[in-house]
Amino acid sequence: MAVAAPPTNAPASIGAIAAGIQAVELEKILSFEAEENTLIGREILYDLRHFSHTLTRLRRFTGCRFDHRVLPISAVAAAATLGDLVAAAIALEEAGAAANAANPVGATVVSVEAGGFARKIRCTGCGQIRTGLWVCGRGFARLPACQSCAQPTAADGSDVAAELELGSGDGRADPGLGLYDIGIGSGDVVCVQRYGYPPRYLQVGNPGEEYLAGTVVIAGCGNIGSHLAGLVARNPRVGRVVLVDPDVYEPANLSGQAVRGCDVFRAKAEVQAEVCGRIRPDLEVRAIVGRIEDLPLGVLRGAVLVSCLDSRVARQAANEKAWRIGIPLIDAAVDAAGLLVRVCVYRPERGAACLECGWDDDDYALLETVMPCAKAASDEKSHGATTCPPNAPPLGCADLTGRSPVAGVRVSSAVAPRPAALGWTYRSDSAHGDGSYRDTGPNKGNGEKL
Repeated sequence: MAVAAPPTNAPASIGAIAAGIQAVELEKILSFEAEENTLIGREILYDLRHFSHTLTRLRRFTGCRFDHRVLPISAVAAAATLGDLVAAAIALEEAGAAANAANPVGATVVSVEAGGFARKIRCTGCGQIRTGLWVCGRGFARLPACQSCAQPTAADGSDVAAELELGSGDGRADPGLGLYDIGIGSGDVVCVQRYGYPPRYLQVGNPGEEYLAGTVVIAGCGNIGSHLAGLVARNPRVGRVVLVDPDVYEPANLSGQAVRGCDVFRAKAEVQAEVCGRIRPDLEVRAIVGRIEDLPLGVLRGAVLVSCLDSRVARQAANEKAWRIGIPLIDAAVDAAGLLVRVCVYRPERGAACLECGWDDDDYALLETVMPCAKAASDEKSHGATTCPPNAPPLGCADLTGRSPVAGVRVSSAVAPRPAALGWTYRSDSAHGDGSYRDTGPNKGNGEKL
């Protein structure tokens, strides 16, 4: 269950700065700028109070809990049933197509990324139980409403399977089941595993429907995202914008977000979609009023994902989806109290760092903490700053010593320096986006490379 943390109350100026940096990095990616001139694989932290910045090269942490897996996804234009998906998988097998054409569904299991199959759902209102077959889990928020009271339903955990075996007989699913009937829709990615063959990841729907050059997905339309939408729409290299946010604008958002009074109580994604449409009428714009966790992978295919999110759970989902689909992720966060702006660019590739490579146990413990953009100033409190030891792991906080209340932002050494008694001095190498701490105390060492 999500826990409400103190609101960021970040001023519009800080959000606009973060959005501006993201827009610049997006332009570099879309124009195929040389990697050394981008933030790919690096993090920049601006300390606006002390007029300083820290540039850190990100490195894969061997103890990272994320598996860094990129799925080899193939698009399937015409698939209406589970059997159609199996036939498509067979068609992709050069040697197995002829041998298995007579029995295309024998010894085959189907699974969905970050989801499962429920055979029993229960109404959250009246408690009525209904049996059948539906896809459920994170990323699949499409369980049917109760037929009696129209309230939402939830899967019964005792009857949820990670995979589904196709065929005839008890416990198996009919290959003739319709995809949309069980909750698999356009853009969803399904894994078809035939025994003796490697798994095939198939994207359901028209390939041209979700794959377009110059596609940008903006996740979060708050303090940062509301300023970013207009900048992205003005970029001539962008042909399609998808805006994702489950919330509505509230009166308190007027001071820190790029919205008007008439936008209050309207869905954030829809408001920013209208902004993009006014700026460029020829731009293809899609608003999704929902969470990034529930976004089908196919929507992200061939896109650049720009994260302007307010919780670690949402950022974790964005990181996972970017890796699974193999697309760049531009992540940003702000800390109003410290006047800090952080922007990182991740690109899934062998040996590259991901968002979770910089997380420690505290970050995972705070996964459910949500940072609202604004609330009454009287509700603000200060929460749990911690410090990192000199031997912090790569991409952790070797150059950033305090934890900010905002997910993904750490206080820079200019704000919370290492104790002088330790004798640690930070030396920045901005030319190479690198740096090190050097021990200048009694136990002088060779320094710690970031």
